[in-house]
Amino acid sequence: MFIGFVDDTELSIARSQSDVFVFGGYFLLVNKLDSFLDCITRVKAGYGLEPDDPVKWNLKDTRLKEAYETKDKGECWNQLIKVSDDIRAELANLLKKHDAIVMACALERLSEYTDRRDCYRWALENLLQRVGLMLKQEDNYSCPSVIIIMDWPQKGQEKGLFDIYTAGYYHGQAIDSGQEYFSGPLVCLRAFDSLVFSSTLHSAPLQVADIVVGIIRDFLVWCYKGTNEQRVKKFFPCIGDLLRRDDNGKIGGFGLKVSPNPTTFDIDEKIQEICKPPEPWESEEAIPF
Repeated sequence: MFIGFVDDTELSIARSQSDVFVFGGYFLLVNKLDSFLDCITRVKAGYGLEPDDPVKWNLKDTRLKEAYETKDKGECWNQLIKVSDDIRAELANLLKKHDAIVMACALERLSEYTDRRDCYRWALENLLQRVGLMLKQEDNYSCPSVIIIMDWPQKGQEKGLFDIYTAGYYHGQAIDSGQEYFSGPLVCLRAFDSLVFSSTLHSAPLQVADIVVGIIRDFLVWCYKGTNEQRVKKFFPCIGDLLRRDDNGKIGGFGLKVSPNPTTFDIDEKIQEICKPPEPWESEEAIPF
């Protein structure tokens, strides 16, 4: 059985407001969960943090700082800021050690007249379809085959996300377009019958999902705009090998789906570019002349 941890984010590529909406995360076999949780605790302890001290990708999130201040842990907060890149990379690298599968779907809002709330919901819908294909590919349906735990959704979206899941679960259909899931209904793949919600500030595995989605967000911004390449090169390889592939090794449309298909870049080419080993003169360990 898989257990999935999913978060969302959004980014702007053309307008001042968000126009690409992303749902993504990772999936672990449940028998690896205990070890994964222990490893998260050890990583945090190595940086002077307690297991319940939250870590997120976006350290500018005021809720994160408030969580430390509420517990009178200002020093821990200052320590987290100092080691932010190191601890986030180390937490992301735990996924490879536990054979996680990473998937994400991004949906571009092509018209300002399209309701952004719909784009948010449809991005989740795209991800659920790929979860179904993953389960079908595994061809080993336990009872249940997957439980998806998500960060608390954007305000006012709770019921909408439940409806999205229910349509995919019982009918294998997109709720608005009626498009059929290629995997068939999730109920036939023995998925759990509903989404489960928690909070990134309180769930350590969701904190790692937040980091994963943050890495993917920065990667997509780089794909669209070409910005922050060195930062993307530092973090994206932590998860690049974990993105789900088809039988031919292709990631675009499977482990990382952007809808509609972007005309300005090829996802697999971009992943190969960002994950290629550095040239000798680019390495931090290169001996200077």
